[in-house]
Amino acid sequence: MPCLSKMKAKAYLQEAAQRIEASLQERPRFSHLPCILVGGGAALFAPGFFNEREFIVPQHFDVANAYGAALGELSESQDAIICLEDSQDHILLMKTALQAKLVQRGVDVKGIRCIREDILPFHYLPKKYARVQLTLAGKLI
Repeated sequence: MPCLSKMKAKAYLQEAAQRIEASLQERPRFSHLPCILVGGGAALFAPGFFNEREFIVPQHFDVANAYGAALGELSESQDAIICLEDSQDHILLMKTALQAKLVQRGVDVKGIRCIREDILPFHYLPKKYARVQLTLAGKLI
């Protein structure tokens, strides 16, 4: 397998960077968001390689894949102890707060759904209390 010269390798990276930037410019609604580089190819781009846009290479980038990152959703979770006598009101308040956090982060309110709702009663307490664990998730607008 032939080796590339440093100049040729840099030219390939610059071409890849131009393609990435062109692809991002086709999606102006995401222009305010940073670009996250994952997968083996992310290691090829040195910090500061991209000038105008913020690019992030997260920890463990090398074992992630772009497909999963592209389909990923944002989520918010809350864990609380509530009285079961008013449980529906408490759970509704928790869901409303989580939904507001997701919308603030750029999630489409119509696509938010509950992906976890666990109610774990404490049978050993004289009053009826439970631990409630909620997670809501949705895709970015």
